[in-house]
Amino acid sequence: MRLSLKTLLAGLFGILAVIAVGQGILAIVALNRIDAAVHDVTGNWLPSVDALSNLRGSISSTRTQQYRYLTATSDAERAQVLRDIDDNAQAVGKARKVYEPLISDDAERRLYDDFSQSWDAMHKAWLAVLATAEAGRSAEAIVLFRNEARKPYVAMNEAIAKDAAFNRDGALASAAVIRSAQDGARMTTLVALVAVIAAALGAIAFGFLGIARPIDRMTRAMRALAGGDATVAVPGAGRHDEIGAMAGALQVFKDNLVRTRALEEETALARAGAEAQRRAAMLELADGFERAVGSVLGMVGSAAAQLQGTAQAMSATAGETASQSTTVAAAAEEAASNVGTVAAAAEELGSSVQEIGRQVSGSA
Repeated sequence: MRLSLKTLLAGLFGILAVIAVGQGILAIVALNRIDAAVHDVTGNWLPSVDALSNLRGSISSTRTQQYRYLTATSDAERAQVLRDIDDNAQAVGKARKVYEPLISDDAERRLYDDFSQSWDAMHKAWLAVLATAEAGRSAEAIVLFRNEARKPYVAMNEAIAKDAAFNRDGALASAAVIRSAQDGARMTTLVALVAVIAAALGAIAFGFLGIARPIDRMTRAMRALAGGDATVAVPGAGRHDEIGAMAGALQVFKDNLVRTRALEEETALARAGAEAQRRAAMLELADGFERAVGSVLGMVGSAAAQLQGTAQAMSATAGETASQSTTVAAAAEEAASNVGTVAAAAEELGSSVQEIGRQVSGSA
């Protein structure tokens, strides 16, 4: 069972709509992934790397200021260095406040805990070095600074380096997600574009081959039937869609035209036959009438001849018998006059019959 044209067209446009909607949904999903990855990069990984960089710089500056304190030659210089050390400690505190809200998971939290422990150990070691220096044992304080106080500093730098690497890896992973989402969106767009082009080409081909061309053929067949050509074939008669319905209606029109022409031919033949029969009947009637009139004329003529003979005989008899009464002679003369009148009437009747025969023959 074939589908109707409106169903097929609705299906084609539905496919286009599904492709467009699907491509839009996939694009939105890809954009959401990209947005989330970009947010991670710009809102977490890069700020974390930047905060850790500032933290490392402040700690390195603190370490440098601590060594300057140990090598200072005057109390004023040492006092200034202590103030610088306090400023660096405050900068470290600010950097930690910036970084701590950016910690994203437990692994990063463990790395930051390692840093915090190393920072506390470094601070304690510095307090021991500072106490030794203030006690006047500068050489011992420098040795302590380069050995015992250096261990937590190294451990703290390693923790910061690991934490920074963790955030860089996170940024790279987010960048990979962005690239993957972009590639997926690009591929989805290409596939959707190919599908849309294929569906559009299919719709164009179907519209031309399945709708426009059959309708054009149907139009030519309609024009031919309107012009009186009943031999034209009706296209699309086997289809089960709107074109097939049009073909069925046109076939009915063609059948009616053929039937009407057959009836017209039958009517013309019947009319011609009736006219021939009428003419034959009129000729037969005229011939019969002529024969009947001729028979009557013959009988009348014979009777007139007999009456004339009788009159002549009676006249001869009257002549021979002059002695007969005048009454008989007058009767004989009257009889002869009547015979002449009958003969004239017979001749006039014969002329009338011949005229009627000519008129009948002319009308036939």
